[in-house]
Amino acid sequence: MYDELRALNKKIQHKQEKIDELRAALTSMSSPLGVRVQSSSDDRLSRLMCKIVTAENELDILIDKFADLKREAQIEICNLPNEGWQDVLYAHYIEFKPFYKIAEEKGTTEGAIKQKNNRALKFLKKSG
Repeated sequence: MYDELRALNKKIQHKQEKIDELRAALTSMSSPLGVRVQSSSDDRLSRLMCKIVTAENELDILIDKFADLKREAQIEICNLPNEGWQDVLYAHYIEFKPFYKIAEEKGTTEGAIKQKNNRALKFLKKSG
């Protein structure tokens, strides 16, 4: 579940970048008000707008899936018996902080953070 969360987050970012690129292309193709655009340009604008709508629909589906999975993960993390495990998993998988950053914030080593992460995931695997 946790790797899937990270993968979905990356897919969402990539899809948003694609939408931004499509919108930029649409803006560059648009004609000033009052200027008649040729039919072939109209067709290209229409196709581009359809691509944007499709990409936005795909993005909505990814975001819904991400939100559901994130909620599941938060519940699972909150039910861990060790508060240190909870902190590490929440920071890494919910807030997407790298282990070194968590270690800096906690005043410990990256190795200690990774160890907590591994123990927590092992516990979840055993209990799940």
